[in-house]
Amino acid sequence: MRLEYAVGDYVWIDKNHNGIQDEDEEPLEGVTVVLYDGDGNELDRTVTDENGRYLFDNLPRGEYQVGFELTEAQAAKYQFTKYTAGDDTAVDSNAGEQARSAVFTLGPENEFLVSNEEYDHGTVTASEGIDPTWDAGVVLLSERETPVDPTGPTGEPTEAPSDPEDPAGPGSDTSDDNDGELPLTGAGLALILTAAGLLLLLAGGTLYARHRKGSEA
Repeated sequence: MRLEYAVGDYVWIDKNHNGIQDEDEEPLEGVTVVLYDGDGNELDRTVTDENGRYLFDNLPRGEYQVGFELTEAQAAKYQFTKYTAGDDTAVDSNAGEQARSAVFTLGPENEFLVSNEEYDHGTVTASEGIDPTWDAGVVLLSERETPVDPTGPTGEPTEAPSDPEDPAGPGSDTSDDNDGELPLTGAGLALILTAAGLLLLLAGGTLYARHRKGSEA
């Protein structure tokens, strides 16, 4: 008698993005699941039912791998969730690189095998039971986008950009600086130098006039 095994079992919508199957989360129907051998050669394919379940039954002992393929419509809406999150293999997601699981063995050494009677999500006929731990979760693409944080990475409000027309920068206040006097800007300095130049010219003219008057006397 040849020993036979089965593998399954679930694709779900990971509503809270934690990579773990929670009780209030919904299944995803219509996802194609592909069965590969240990070398990556395709052996069979099926589609998840209305309960998000799939099953490959009556398989000989050996190494296998499962892959998950979203339809075009599903791929426009979802992407796969975190890979093998948590420490319970029964409720995590196994859609890893290229949406495939790791290679696993169906045989007596498989610690995750359960009997047909223990499996509550379909009829299994394989003589040695089913490994029901190969699942995949998806999340909405729109919900995976990281929102902009208006407070900045430190939690402090972000500073407004500097005004290029204001050399003092945003929020500067010169009304209380220099004992109420206006700050000495480039324009103010130019005005002072111009006034000083005019005073020097005026003083020079006065001295010249006095000198000339003395000479005539």
